[in-house]
Amino acid sequence: MSRLIRILAVFAVVFMVCQVTQAEVKHRIGGGVHYWKALDDIGGDVDNNGLAPVISYQLRPASLIKFEAALEIFPENYGSEDTVYSPEVYAILGAGIYGAIGMGFPMDSAIENFYAFRVGFDLELLPFLYLDINGNYRFTKWGNWDEVKADIDTDTITLGAQARIEF
Repeated sequence: MSRLIRILAVFAVVFMVCQVTQAEVKHRIGGGVHYWKALDDIGGDVDNNGLAPVISYQLRPASLIKFEAALEIFPENYGSEDTVYSPEVYAILGAGIYGAIGMGFPMDSAIENFYAFRVGFDLELLPFLYLDINGNYRFTKWGNWDEVKADIDTDTITLGAQARIEF
């Protein structure tokens, strides 16, 4: 229950930022994929790499600042025997080339909350269409799951691509 409260608090902060910004605010919505790879072989029935679809919403209150709320959908065998949904939030600084910090909240998974650093290219393809290509380093901690040994580095590297429409 406390995880849900934290997720709702983050989304409430993003909503409040939306309310206090100027009329020049831009919004983007889109989707894409993340290719993820664990740094060490986790073992057991746990996948060490794979593709995860992502949908996202971005708020751009200023030309160099963006906030992102995303939902990543991990396949089976990534910390769970079922599909795992992971709400995520990011603060992004830069235009074109950017850096970001963020946090994810995998639900019903052996994975605990993760923290992420992201660098990427946000390319304008058309006046309303953008392509975001990024690399992420996620500091991931796994809970008590028998297949994961204590001495394994469970941090993850992801490469992502998303297309977004701005309005």
